[in-house]
Amino acid sequence: MKRLMYISFLFIALPSVAQFSPQYNSYMLNGLVINPAFTGTRECLSIVGVHSSQWVGFDGAPRSDFFSVHAPANNNHAVGLSIMNDNIGVQNQTGIFPSYAYHLKLSNTQKLSFGVNLGVNFFNIRNTEVKTNVADLAFQQNVKLRSLPNIGAGLYYYTKSFYSGLSSPALFTNELSAASVQEDLFKMNVKRTVFMLTSGGNINITRDLVWKPSFLFKAMLSNIFQLDLNCNIDYKDKLKAGLSYRHKDAIVGYIGFRFNPKFDLAYSYSYPLSNIVRVSSGSHEIVIRFELRKKVATFNPRYF
Repeated sequence: MKRLMYISFLFIALPSVAQFSPQYNSYMLNGLVINPAFTGTRECLSIVGVHSSQWVGFDGAPRSDFFSVHAPANNNHAVGLSIMNDNIGVQNQTGIFPSYAYHLKLSNTQKLSFGVNLGVNFFNIRNTEVKTNVADLAFQQNVKLRSLPNIGAGLYYYTKSFYSGLSSPALFTNELSAASVQEDLFKMNVKRTVFMLTSGGNINITRDLVWKPSFLFKAMLSNIFQLDLNCNIDYKDKLKAGLSYRHKDAIVGYIGFRFNPKFDLAYSYSYPLSNIVRVSSGSHEIVIRFELRKKVATFNPRYF
């Protein structure tokens, strides 16, 4: 039964193998994962590590690791680097993406950032590990160390109490079908490019308690949509907690701690609302953020 589920999962995931989009819950702490224009907005050297295990208990379930570092350079410029590694079934993808952002000061309280990332994805597909009842040429050879370049772009507007961003972390989506495994051919499908719109803000409830509502809307040109609604609270800038609803997909619980101005740790758990709940106990994610700054920035959004 598990082998059958494993193969079924492979066929579901196969159309987007070369550029599947990992699902991260804690992007509020990790803005660079959804928008290259976030580069440098923390106004310090910011280092983030993320580990995500989705659909625990399901054979071949997605596992993702993400690392980013970014900081202001000089004047209005900022630079960064993102490295990700995703595993799903017999597929593995590693991406390395340097990023650059230009920050335009609109006023003493407003900034607009323009960002791009340009890098390459490396991937392997271990087709020979798939067990089939009959011989299939599509699963008799592996795809090893193929590489494809990609580019992302975004805009990010922010003040001390509000932010909004529009982005596409990967403008080009490459697909690999079962037929093209044999032909060693990768096809580009712009209709599967993901565009993201996000916005949120800070609302002071008391002197120590801050409410941080936000949303993330994803859309493809192929008329596929997804909406995340987030409700987070922040107590004394030390304890963070919240709930998120991902439309028809999951409910996410989130808790985070700021041990000192340099170190944040967060954990999130998502409970699936789709049929995957029959075979999975949910998804787990851990985020660690370390920051170095000479002084507390006067223009720091502190949302993600």
